[in-house]
Amino acid sequence: MTYITYENWVLVDESDNPVKKNQLAKNFRGEIHIIKGGKPPHKPSSSGFVWTDMGEYYPSVFGFKWLCKE
Repeated sequence: MTYITYENWVLVDESDNPVKKNQLAKNFRGEIHIIKGGKPPHKPSSSGFVWTDMGEYYPSVFGFKWLCKE
């Protein structure tokens, strides 16, 4: 089981549970995507990105967010 992480960041769902690679996730339109990876925010005003089998999206599209482990 591989979680979506990047350096000291982890991608989590609305309940702060880590998101797994290849996990199915529903976006706000009800479309199902396969989560492939992502990149955390590079500055405080950014939310980072999530990569799926259908493209690159903001984490909030799926109810996700990046948390810093430090």
